[in-house]
This record gives sequence, C-alpha cells and structure tokens, in this order.
Amino acid sequence: MQNLSRAITAADDLSRILAKSDDNHQILFKHSIACAVSSNAFTEIQDFLDHPQFHMLVVQDQPQLKMVVQELLDVKHESPQVIVIKDRKAIQVFNHHTIQRDAIAKYLN
Repeated sequence: MQNLSRAITAADDLSRILAKSDDNHQILFKHSIACAVSSNAFTEIQDFLDHPQFHMLVVQDQPQLKMVVQELLDVKHESPQVIVIKDRKAIQVFNHHTIQRDAIAKYLN
C-alpha cells in the first residue's frame, strides 16, 4: 500500500514544501491512480516514499492542487510528473516515461 505520510492535501502543504526547498531539493510526484503510465512511474519512485524530501500529489484526490502547482512553479501540468524544486523554483521536470529512479535519486540527500 502507498505511504501517503507526505501526501499533499492543501495549498499550505505546497507552501511548506517550497519553504523547505530553500535548504534541500524537494521532490514532488504528481500521480494519477487511473493511469497505467503513472503506475509504472510509481514503481520507479516507490523506494522514495519514506524520504523526507519526497512528496506526492494524487491528482484524483486533490484535483484543484494540480493547477496551484502549475501556477506556483510555472510547470505545465502532466501526470505522471516529477518536479524537482530548489529555492522555490522547479529546476528539473520528468514526465511520463522519463521518470526514472536513478535520475531522481541524485537530488535526494
């Protein structure tokens, strides 16, 4: 079962993630539970679920937040999508089949 301890459920959660990005990279995974490609991406990132720099937004659970993310980070919404955040900005974006464990791991301390 998915660990959703750092699931994003409100805009305030996004504000906290942006603030944390002043110190360390933060990883935001936008996941669609209805998409086979997103399921494959989830397999790539599942080792990071307990990492304190990793956060997940399930787009079906919080559909309004996908647009908040788009506006705050100036990143066009796609799902699945991994956004690497540093200093309150998106510095790297991985979409669909480009979501790979090793590429994401290098941003985690």
